[in-house]
Amino acid sequence: MNTTTRGFTLIELMLVIAILAVMSGLIVPRIIDVRDEARKARCATNINRLEKNIERYAGEKEEFPTDISQILIPEYFPHGNPTCPFDDEPYVISGDAQITPHVHDD
Repeated sequence: MNTTTRGFTLIELMLVIAILAVMSGLIVPRIIDVRDEARKARCATNINRLEKNIERYAGEKEEFPTDISQILIPEYFPHGNPTCPFDDEPYVISGDAQITPHVHDD
């Protein structure tokens, strides 16, 4: 009668865990970088949309908006108002009708 059991030894399990730890250590920083790049791209898109709607507002009203709330209306943004993807804060329009983006650490 054969009484040997099949299974992994402690060394084999520790080796697999070590390999998984090294692989996750290499992958996680790259995932964080990709997420930040996506947020920066979304921020640039939001600013572009806001700038176009400032031009639209200026064409319709013959004056530039002095406050961002003047263009944050459903007519211009039917899917909701854009906010900074880093901190969910709204953008600001300066006195010369320029969008003030948030500072993002690189």
